[in-house]
Amino acid sequence: MTTLLPISEFRESIIQSLLINDVLCISGGTGSGKSTMVPQYIALYSLERKERITVLVSQPRRVAAVEIANRISSQIGGDLGQRVH
Repeated sequence: MTTLLPISEFRESIIQSLLINDVLCISGGTGSGKSTMVPQYIALYSLERKERITVLVSQPRRVAAVEIANRISSQIGGDLGQRVH
């Protein structure tokens, strides 16, 4: 069973906003899915369109950045270091 995070209801508006803006700043509470789900939304959108993109996720600590990369990689079905770095 997949648990929907608060950010889930904004998936389409996030994608649409990125299509018309170079930069998008997303604010939300801890655990809302900003760091793990938004990169997945963007990656899956680009895969559907067969476009190669780069998504950068910034974290204040290296441990947090590595953990997020591991989680995103496992959720989109890729090996860390291939599609997710």
